[in-house]
Amino acid sequence: GTENTPASMSLIFRTPEQDWNQLQVVSETAGRTWGPEEQLLVKQVVDQLTLALQNAQLFQQTERQNADLAVLNELGNELVTLIDQELILEAVYKSTSKLMDTENFFIAQYNEVNQEFSFPFIINDGKRDQAPNRKLKNGLSDHVVRSKQPLVITENMEQRMTDLGLDIIRMGTGETAKCWLGVPMLEGERIRGVIA
Repeated sequence: GTENTPASMSLIFRTPEQDWNQLQVVSETAGRTWGPEEQLLVKQVVDQLTLALQNAQLFQQTERQNADLAVLNELGNELVTLIDQELILEAVYKSTSKLMDTENFFIAQYNEVNQEFSFPFIINDGKRDQAPNRKLKNGLSDHVVRSKQPLVITENMEQRMTDLGLDIIRMGTGETAKCWLGVPMLEGERIRGVIA
């Protein structure tokens, strides 16, 4: 500090989210210098603050996981009481909507004999929609059916699709999606469809 500006001491630290933060201690005393004991004290405060933030993040993660498990448990309990396909699909959609963004969502059934998809449940831009049946091609859902493995793409859609050897599929607006998640519906080793 100088005669006209307060003295300050700053420590930089990282939070559990890997963000850089700064703790600044300010003294109105002009020309103030910080002794080694004071510096150590502020360092200990930063260590405690970092620990508290880590604990808060772990608590939030645990709370989120518990909430997610409660949704899945509720869905499981609901599904055993339903026999109508439409009600089952609606229940899956509603539960999934509690866990993630389902502005664009579909459940596709796959017929292995005909190598054909049918789409009993589609949501496009938040509204119920329809699509005709289609044969197996070389898109994202088709990749999930062939691999029988979940596929998640969080960014660089076109590049990832190219890397996987898939056809670039555009939405009705002409754009590609920004991210995509597809999960196979399996009955043992038999593929029954895709939820995406």
